Amino acid sequence: DWEAIAAVRRALPEIPMIANGSIYTYEDAQQALLVTGCDAVMSADGILQNPYLFAGPTENYPTDPIQQFNEYLSLAEALETPRRFIAM
Repeated sequence: DWEAIAAVRRALPEIPMIANGSIYTYEDAQQALLVTGCDAVMSADGILQNPYLFAGPTENYPTDPIQQFNEYLSLAEALETPRRFIAM
């Protein structure tokens, strides 16, 4: 409930605060910052569904899961990531 988070933010403006909840897109993150007045946002389920969530507007990254996966594998290979970490 972003409005409830905003109420806490207004009551405790001196404490750094991170909003969470219902953040599935970059636009959701921007809206959460605007509504809550928090210093940052975090995402749990949203980042699992969209690993590019904080990369900016949707048009800035691939939306096809296969293309995302292939990019991930290319980066992992370039960085010589151990296979056990790639599987995770």
